[in-house]
Amino acid sequence: MRNVILTNLSALPKVIPETSFYASDVGEIEGRYTNEAPIKYLMSYIGRSGGDTDLIITVRTPEAISSYDKFVEYVTAYAEENGYPVPEIVPIDTSENEFEETINRIVSLFYENDSVYIDTTGGLRNSSYLLMAVVRLLEYAGIGLTKAVYTKYPDEKKIIDITDTYRMFDLINAVNTFSKMGNSCELEKYFSDETNTTVKDTIAAMNRFSDELILCRTSQLNNVLETLNDKLDELSALDADSRDIILLKSLARTIKEKFGGSKGRIGYPDVVRWCLDNRMIQQAVTIYVEKMPEYLYKKGYYTVDEKKFQMIKEKNADTHNDLYSELLYNNFLKEFALVYSRISDIFHDVVNVLPLDDHGSKGNIYWIAKALIECPGHNEFIKRVPPKIYKQYELDNVSTELRRFFKIRNALYNHLNNTRRSKEDIEKRLEDFPETREILQKKMSALPASIDNFINSVDNDKKLAQAIFRPKMICKEERLDSLDSIIESSQNTNYGLTDRLPRQQLQAIFRDIYYAKTFIRNKLNHASEEESVSDEVKDYFTSRGYPADTELDVNTISKFLYSAIDKLTL
Repeated sequence: MRNVILTNLSALPKVIPETSFYASDVGEIEGRYTNEAPIKYLMSYIGRSGGDTDLIITVRTPEAISSYDKFVEYVTAYAEENGYPVPEIVPIDTSENEFEETINRIVSLFYENDSVYIDTTGGLRNSSYLLMAVVRLLEYAGIGLTKAVYTKYPDEKKIIDITDTYRMFDLINAVNTFSKMGNSCELEKYFSDETNTTVKDTIAAMNRFSDELILCRTSQLNNVLETLNDKLDELSALDADSRDIILLKSLARTIKEKFGGSKGRIGYPDVVRWCLDNRMIQQAVTIYVEKMPEYLYKKGYYTVDEKKFQMIKEKNADTHNDLYSELLYNNFLKEFALVYSRISDIFHDVVNVLPLDDHGSKGNIYWIAKALIECPGHNEFIKRVPPKIYKQYELDNVSTELRRFFKIRNALYNHLNNTRRSKEDIEKRLEDFPETREILQKKMSALPASIDNFINSVDNDKKLAQAIFRPKMICKEERLDSLDSIIESSQNTNYGLTDRLPRQQLQAIFRDIYYAKTFIRNKLNHASEEESVSDEVKDYFTSRGYPADTELDVNTISKFLYSAIDKLTL
């Protein structure tokens, strides 16, 4: 390990100054020229610490070259007078326009484990920035600053230790590292000798948060986040004289602002957004999927009857499942059984206007009935039904069922002449719908001869409706669209929704979290496995603007999660 002093030389004065004596913690230091006293001080400090000054790097401008020989002269003399080995002195020529090259040349002279000592007294006005940049680069290489000084002249003849000023940037960098990466190692190292309990507890809370985040582990994140919030609040209120603690206090607010918690305490949406801001996509997805159920319940987006809640809690006690995930994913969404009820209601209304006439005198449902019978597919259906009627019956919300209806209807009937196909033709066309084909094989002989009578059968036959609309495959998705009417129906007393947000926004919030769990989390965790999501589910989400049929990338996931978090305005 070498002891290396770095200094900026100043030009020789036109008139040689008188010798001055500078007070320091190692006694008075004699000096005549700008850099003389601080260099002698650092050599003495190193010597008293049991070491030798091995190398002095002198940065000199063209104006200061004339002072180099004088510098070598008094350094050599001081070393010999005090019994120190004469250090190697290396000049580096520079100008105000060569800072980058100069910094690289300085850094190249250092070895691993060197100790750095800096004299900031001489040089140009911006020399201190050069030295600061060198210190930063050396620290990235694991070479730390030991001491930095300058001479205060002429008001006071004193050598001032400014090491803490340089170390202040270490603290700022450490806070920045935590704020951007969730990594508290630098803060822990900086305050390794700190005895203040509040500071130590705050760093410990940061460490726990960092560990949970790095491991993508959310089981203890609630307690960890609560503790971190508490400790940051305690730190902000701490009364201390230490400059480091005072600076850390001021930076505590920066930490909260970086996490989006400047107006209060840091919450799960803040952490998700912070992860996205810093490209920590896996962590963002994990926290959103696993912790939003708790956030939504505790914030009152939906409510659960106390008896129902306790029943779920007791049932969940013997498992390792998160209670709130169990509540949302496996109970709240599963409560709504017959998801095809809305499409069934529409079909029931259609049956009431059959058989069709040519005048449309039976109301707006007439146009839907006519399109269901005559259109070759869903795309043509959308074009045929007038927009006002399409919106009135909220047909966007049942587009998945309508697509499936047209596919199966076309397998059974020729829409051009409204006639049933042959048994052999039907069985062949239903190969893509094995479950539906199995149900219809038992009903083939009773299958209606025309499409309008087929619609009537769908309305009257629950098993046939299940075969057409596949409720088991779309249960959670379609519940989201019918959430409003089901929650408010007299048949459901277990759950309720907040009245502080529009129902459409609530539906989007629950749809977002289910999409994230079904698609994003699944793809991130099982990227190399076969596709496990059904075409019906894909169609559902694709029709509602979600990227369900494309390869997910970082930007796509980020855009979705930012939008999902923005909806949480309660």
